[in-house]
Amino acid sequence: MQDRADDLTLRVGRVNLPVRTATEIVRRYVAEPQLHDRRRAHPFDVYDAYRAEQRYQPLDQPDLLAPVLLHVQSLSVDAYRWLTGQLAPLNRALERISPDASLMDPDPDLSPLADLFAVLDDPARDGVRMTILSKILHRKRPRMIPLWDAHSLTCYSRGESCPVPEQRGGSRQEYALTLTRAIHADLRAGKAHWEELCALATGRELTELRALDIVAWTVGRHPELAMAHP
Repeated sequence: MQDRADDLTLRVGRVNLPVRTATEIVRRYVAEPQLHDRRRAHPFDVYDAYRAEQRYQPLDQPDLLAPVLLHVQSLSVDAYRWLTGQLAPLNRALERISPDASLMDPDPDLSPLADLFAVLDDPARDGVRMTILSKILHRKRPRMIPLWDAHSLTCYSRGESCPVPEQRGGSRQEYALTLTRAIHADLRAGKAHWEELCALATGRELTELRALDIVAWTVGRHPELAMAHP
């Protein structure tokens, strides 16, 4: 006997939610960019299209501004200067990641991501949080490099039974890698469903990683979407 559609669920960190709920979340996000909690627009048609023709080119200074298109308001001048100084090591790591590399693969090579995240343990980083760096890097390898913010991290690092509890004062590189492994597990567990969600972005590229980010971000902001489905 086949499962009813209403019984199908997706795992996003500590949250299980119906596939139909995830579908509606992604559908609204990609199809209605003018709507965003009645206050501001969804950024899918802006962030995801930003400098698309330069996507697989080396990271450069204009790329450092991408987080602003996801409503990041804390990218200071000092942070921009520090990030500019990290372009060389970041590009060396990016060169090791094929444009076709995907976190959907059964056993992806995470060693280049370790090199990318290593800059997060630099004590001199001026206000550059992991969330900011991930929003810069994701666009360059959108199938392989996750992106996070405080809301999406709610699903992975906060609350009972969260898979990746945040360790205050610990290595940010190791924390980012552990998060990546947890996301990889969720993508693989719901592979067919994530692929179906990507098809909702008609005429535009939506990767499974970005779809998961959209769902996690929305559930992090509106936990009632999953509360009835523990």
